[in-house]
Amino acid sequence: MNIGCYKKRAFTLIELLSVICIISVVAVFASDGLRSLVNGNNLDKALIGISAAMENARQFAITKGTYTWVGLNSSKDPETGLNTITVATFASRDGTRGEGALPLQVISRTQKFELAALQSEIPAANRLNGSSQLLRQDKAIYANQATFKPTSDQLPPKLKNLEFDWSVVFTPQGTACIDDGNPATGVAGATGDDFSPEEAICMVVASRRSSSANPTEDKSAAMIRINGVTGQVEVFQPQP
Repeated sequence: MNIGCYKKRAFTLIELLSVICIISVVAVFASDGLRSLVNGNNLDKALIGISAAMENARQFAITKGTYTWVGLNSSKDPETGLNTITVATFASRDGTRGEGALPLQVISRTQKFELAALQSEIPAANRLNGSSQLLRQDKAIYANQATFKPTSDQLPPKLKNLEFDWSVVFTPQGTACIDDGNPATGVAGATGDDFSPEEAICMVVASRRSSSANPTEDKSAAMIRINGVTGQVEVFQPQP
């Protein structure tokens, strides 16, 4: 009886080990699928968040009759070590573009989108290349053509001297421009003549888990395009 009992326990242990092995294999495949899903969600969050920030800035500029800036950084977050897009939105308090030191205010909370990055060209493997979705793309400019460094004393400490390497400015009429004069540093007499009106201002947003992109991230990258005349935002994603 005792021998039979031991044999039964041994058989049960073997079965248990088999189940554990199966669960482990399934978990590996599940984690890969989950990782892809998380990447997709991070990309979608970044696209929605950046587009919303642009639209919010445009509406604020028109409603308040002032200038607004959307500043973006694309780098590794020093706290998490993850590729992160940081987005902040500012407005001129007095409706000017910078007569002397520009009084700025923050008009929405700073947002961070992890595992995502900005880039200034569509990856070669991406279906947006040569797509009829992007008409007259050669006449567009990328938002990294002008930096933005707010220096107003009225800003929170974390934003006071942070330099954004991508920026879009909206005029009181709602048009979108590249700000060549960088007036937020306090350039005297910067009334708007240095604005560079463009047909469109673009940025490519991609998932980015490591320093270099992988083929899946390249193929899923999407473009945010701001109409220079109307300031309206469009998102273009590659079609399957």
